[in-house]
Amino acid sequence: ATQTPLQFLLESDHSVSFDDGEDGFETLEMRQAHCCQDLIQQIKTSQQCNIRDLFDCKFSDLTSVLGEMITHRLDNDAVLPATQDDTANEEAISGTTNAMTITFPAISAAELYAHLLATPGAIGSGLVALEAVTALTAIVRRWAIECCGREDLLRDGTKGYRTSTKSPPKKRSRSTVRFSGRQDLSDDVDEISVMEPTSSDPEHILKAGLGLSLALTKIPAGREFSTWSYEAREAILEAVNTAFATAAAVKSR
Repeated sequence: ATQTPLQFLLESDHSVSFDDGEDGFETLEMRQAHCCQDLIQQIKTSQQCNIRDLFDCKFSDLTSVLGEMITHRLDNDAVLPATQDDTANEEAISGTTNAMTITFPAISAAELYAHLLATPGAIGSGLVALEAVTALTAIVRRWAIECCGREDLLRDGTKGYRTSTKSPPKKRSRSTVRFSGRQDLSDDVDEISVMEPTSSDPEHILKAGLGLSLALTKIPAGREFSTWSYEAREAILEAVNTAFATAAAVKSR
């Protein structure tokens, strides 16, 4: 029987590769990323108001899977230049333009987790786990760092994206995603949020971060947010502030 995206994410026994019909195989991480994107669209288009009406699963297991995916990064060996020069290696890791270590699976899992946290019922279903929330904040911090020096990639519209076959979202009001007086992100992600990346190159990953940023803004607006633990609330507020500051900086350049 064909697995749903949710079942695939929760399945523990995976093969190391999957037929993708083009290159002959698809990595487990990329297949998981595509499942996350499918679930994000399901959340956006669903009429259900509670997380338990949206998905039938053990949410603590889903949180564990997403938390692990969010921490996925490229190894240093993958971003270092082909040289044994220590200076060149240091420049590649922490130079003016920082090395790209965030992966598309990680940013996709982070966006899905942010959408889940913003859905009513998240606190009662066990989705609000401090370890996963901390990982979410960490990837937003890293996204902000990796945006530095690559602002042009984020300002080039939706170049490099192909339109999704799913229904486009309704135009958002500019007042729906304001936070602490900062300019909203809706204009930047109205189109990007319904685009699917054709690859996992830096441009696609950085632009996916804008979708994550918008999803984050909805969490503090939820009625349940005040019932979260102090540590979890502080972590989310830090992530939202970082996301808005980065988006504002990119737009102002």
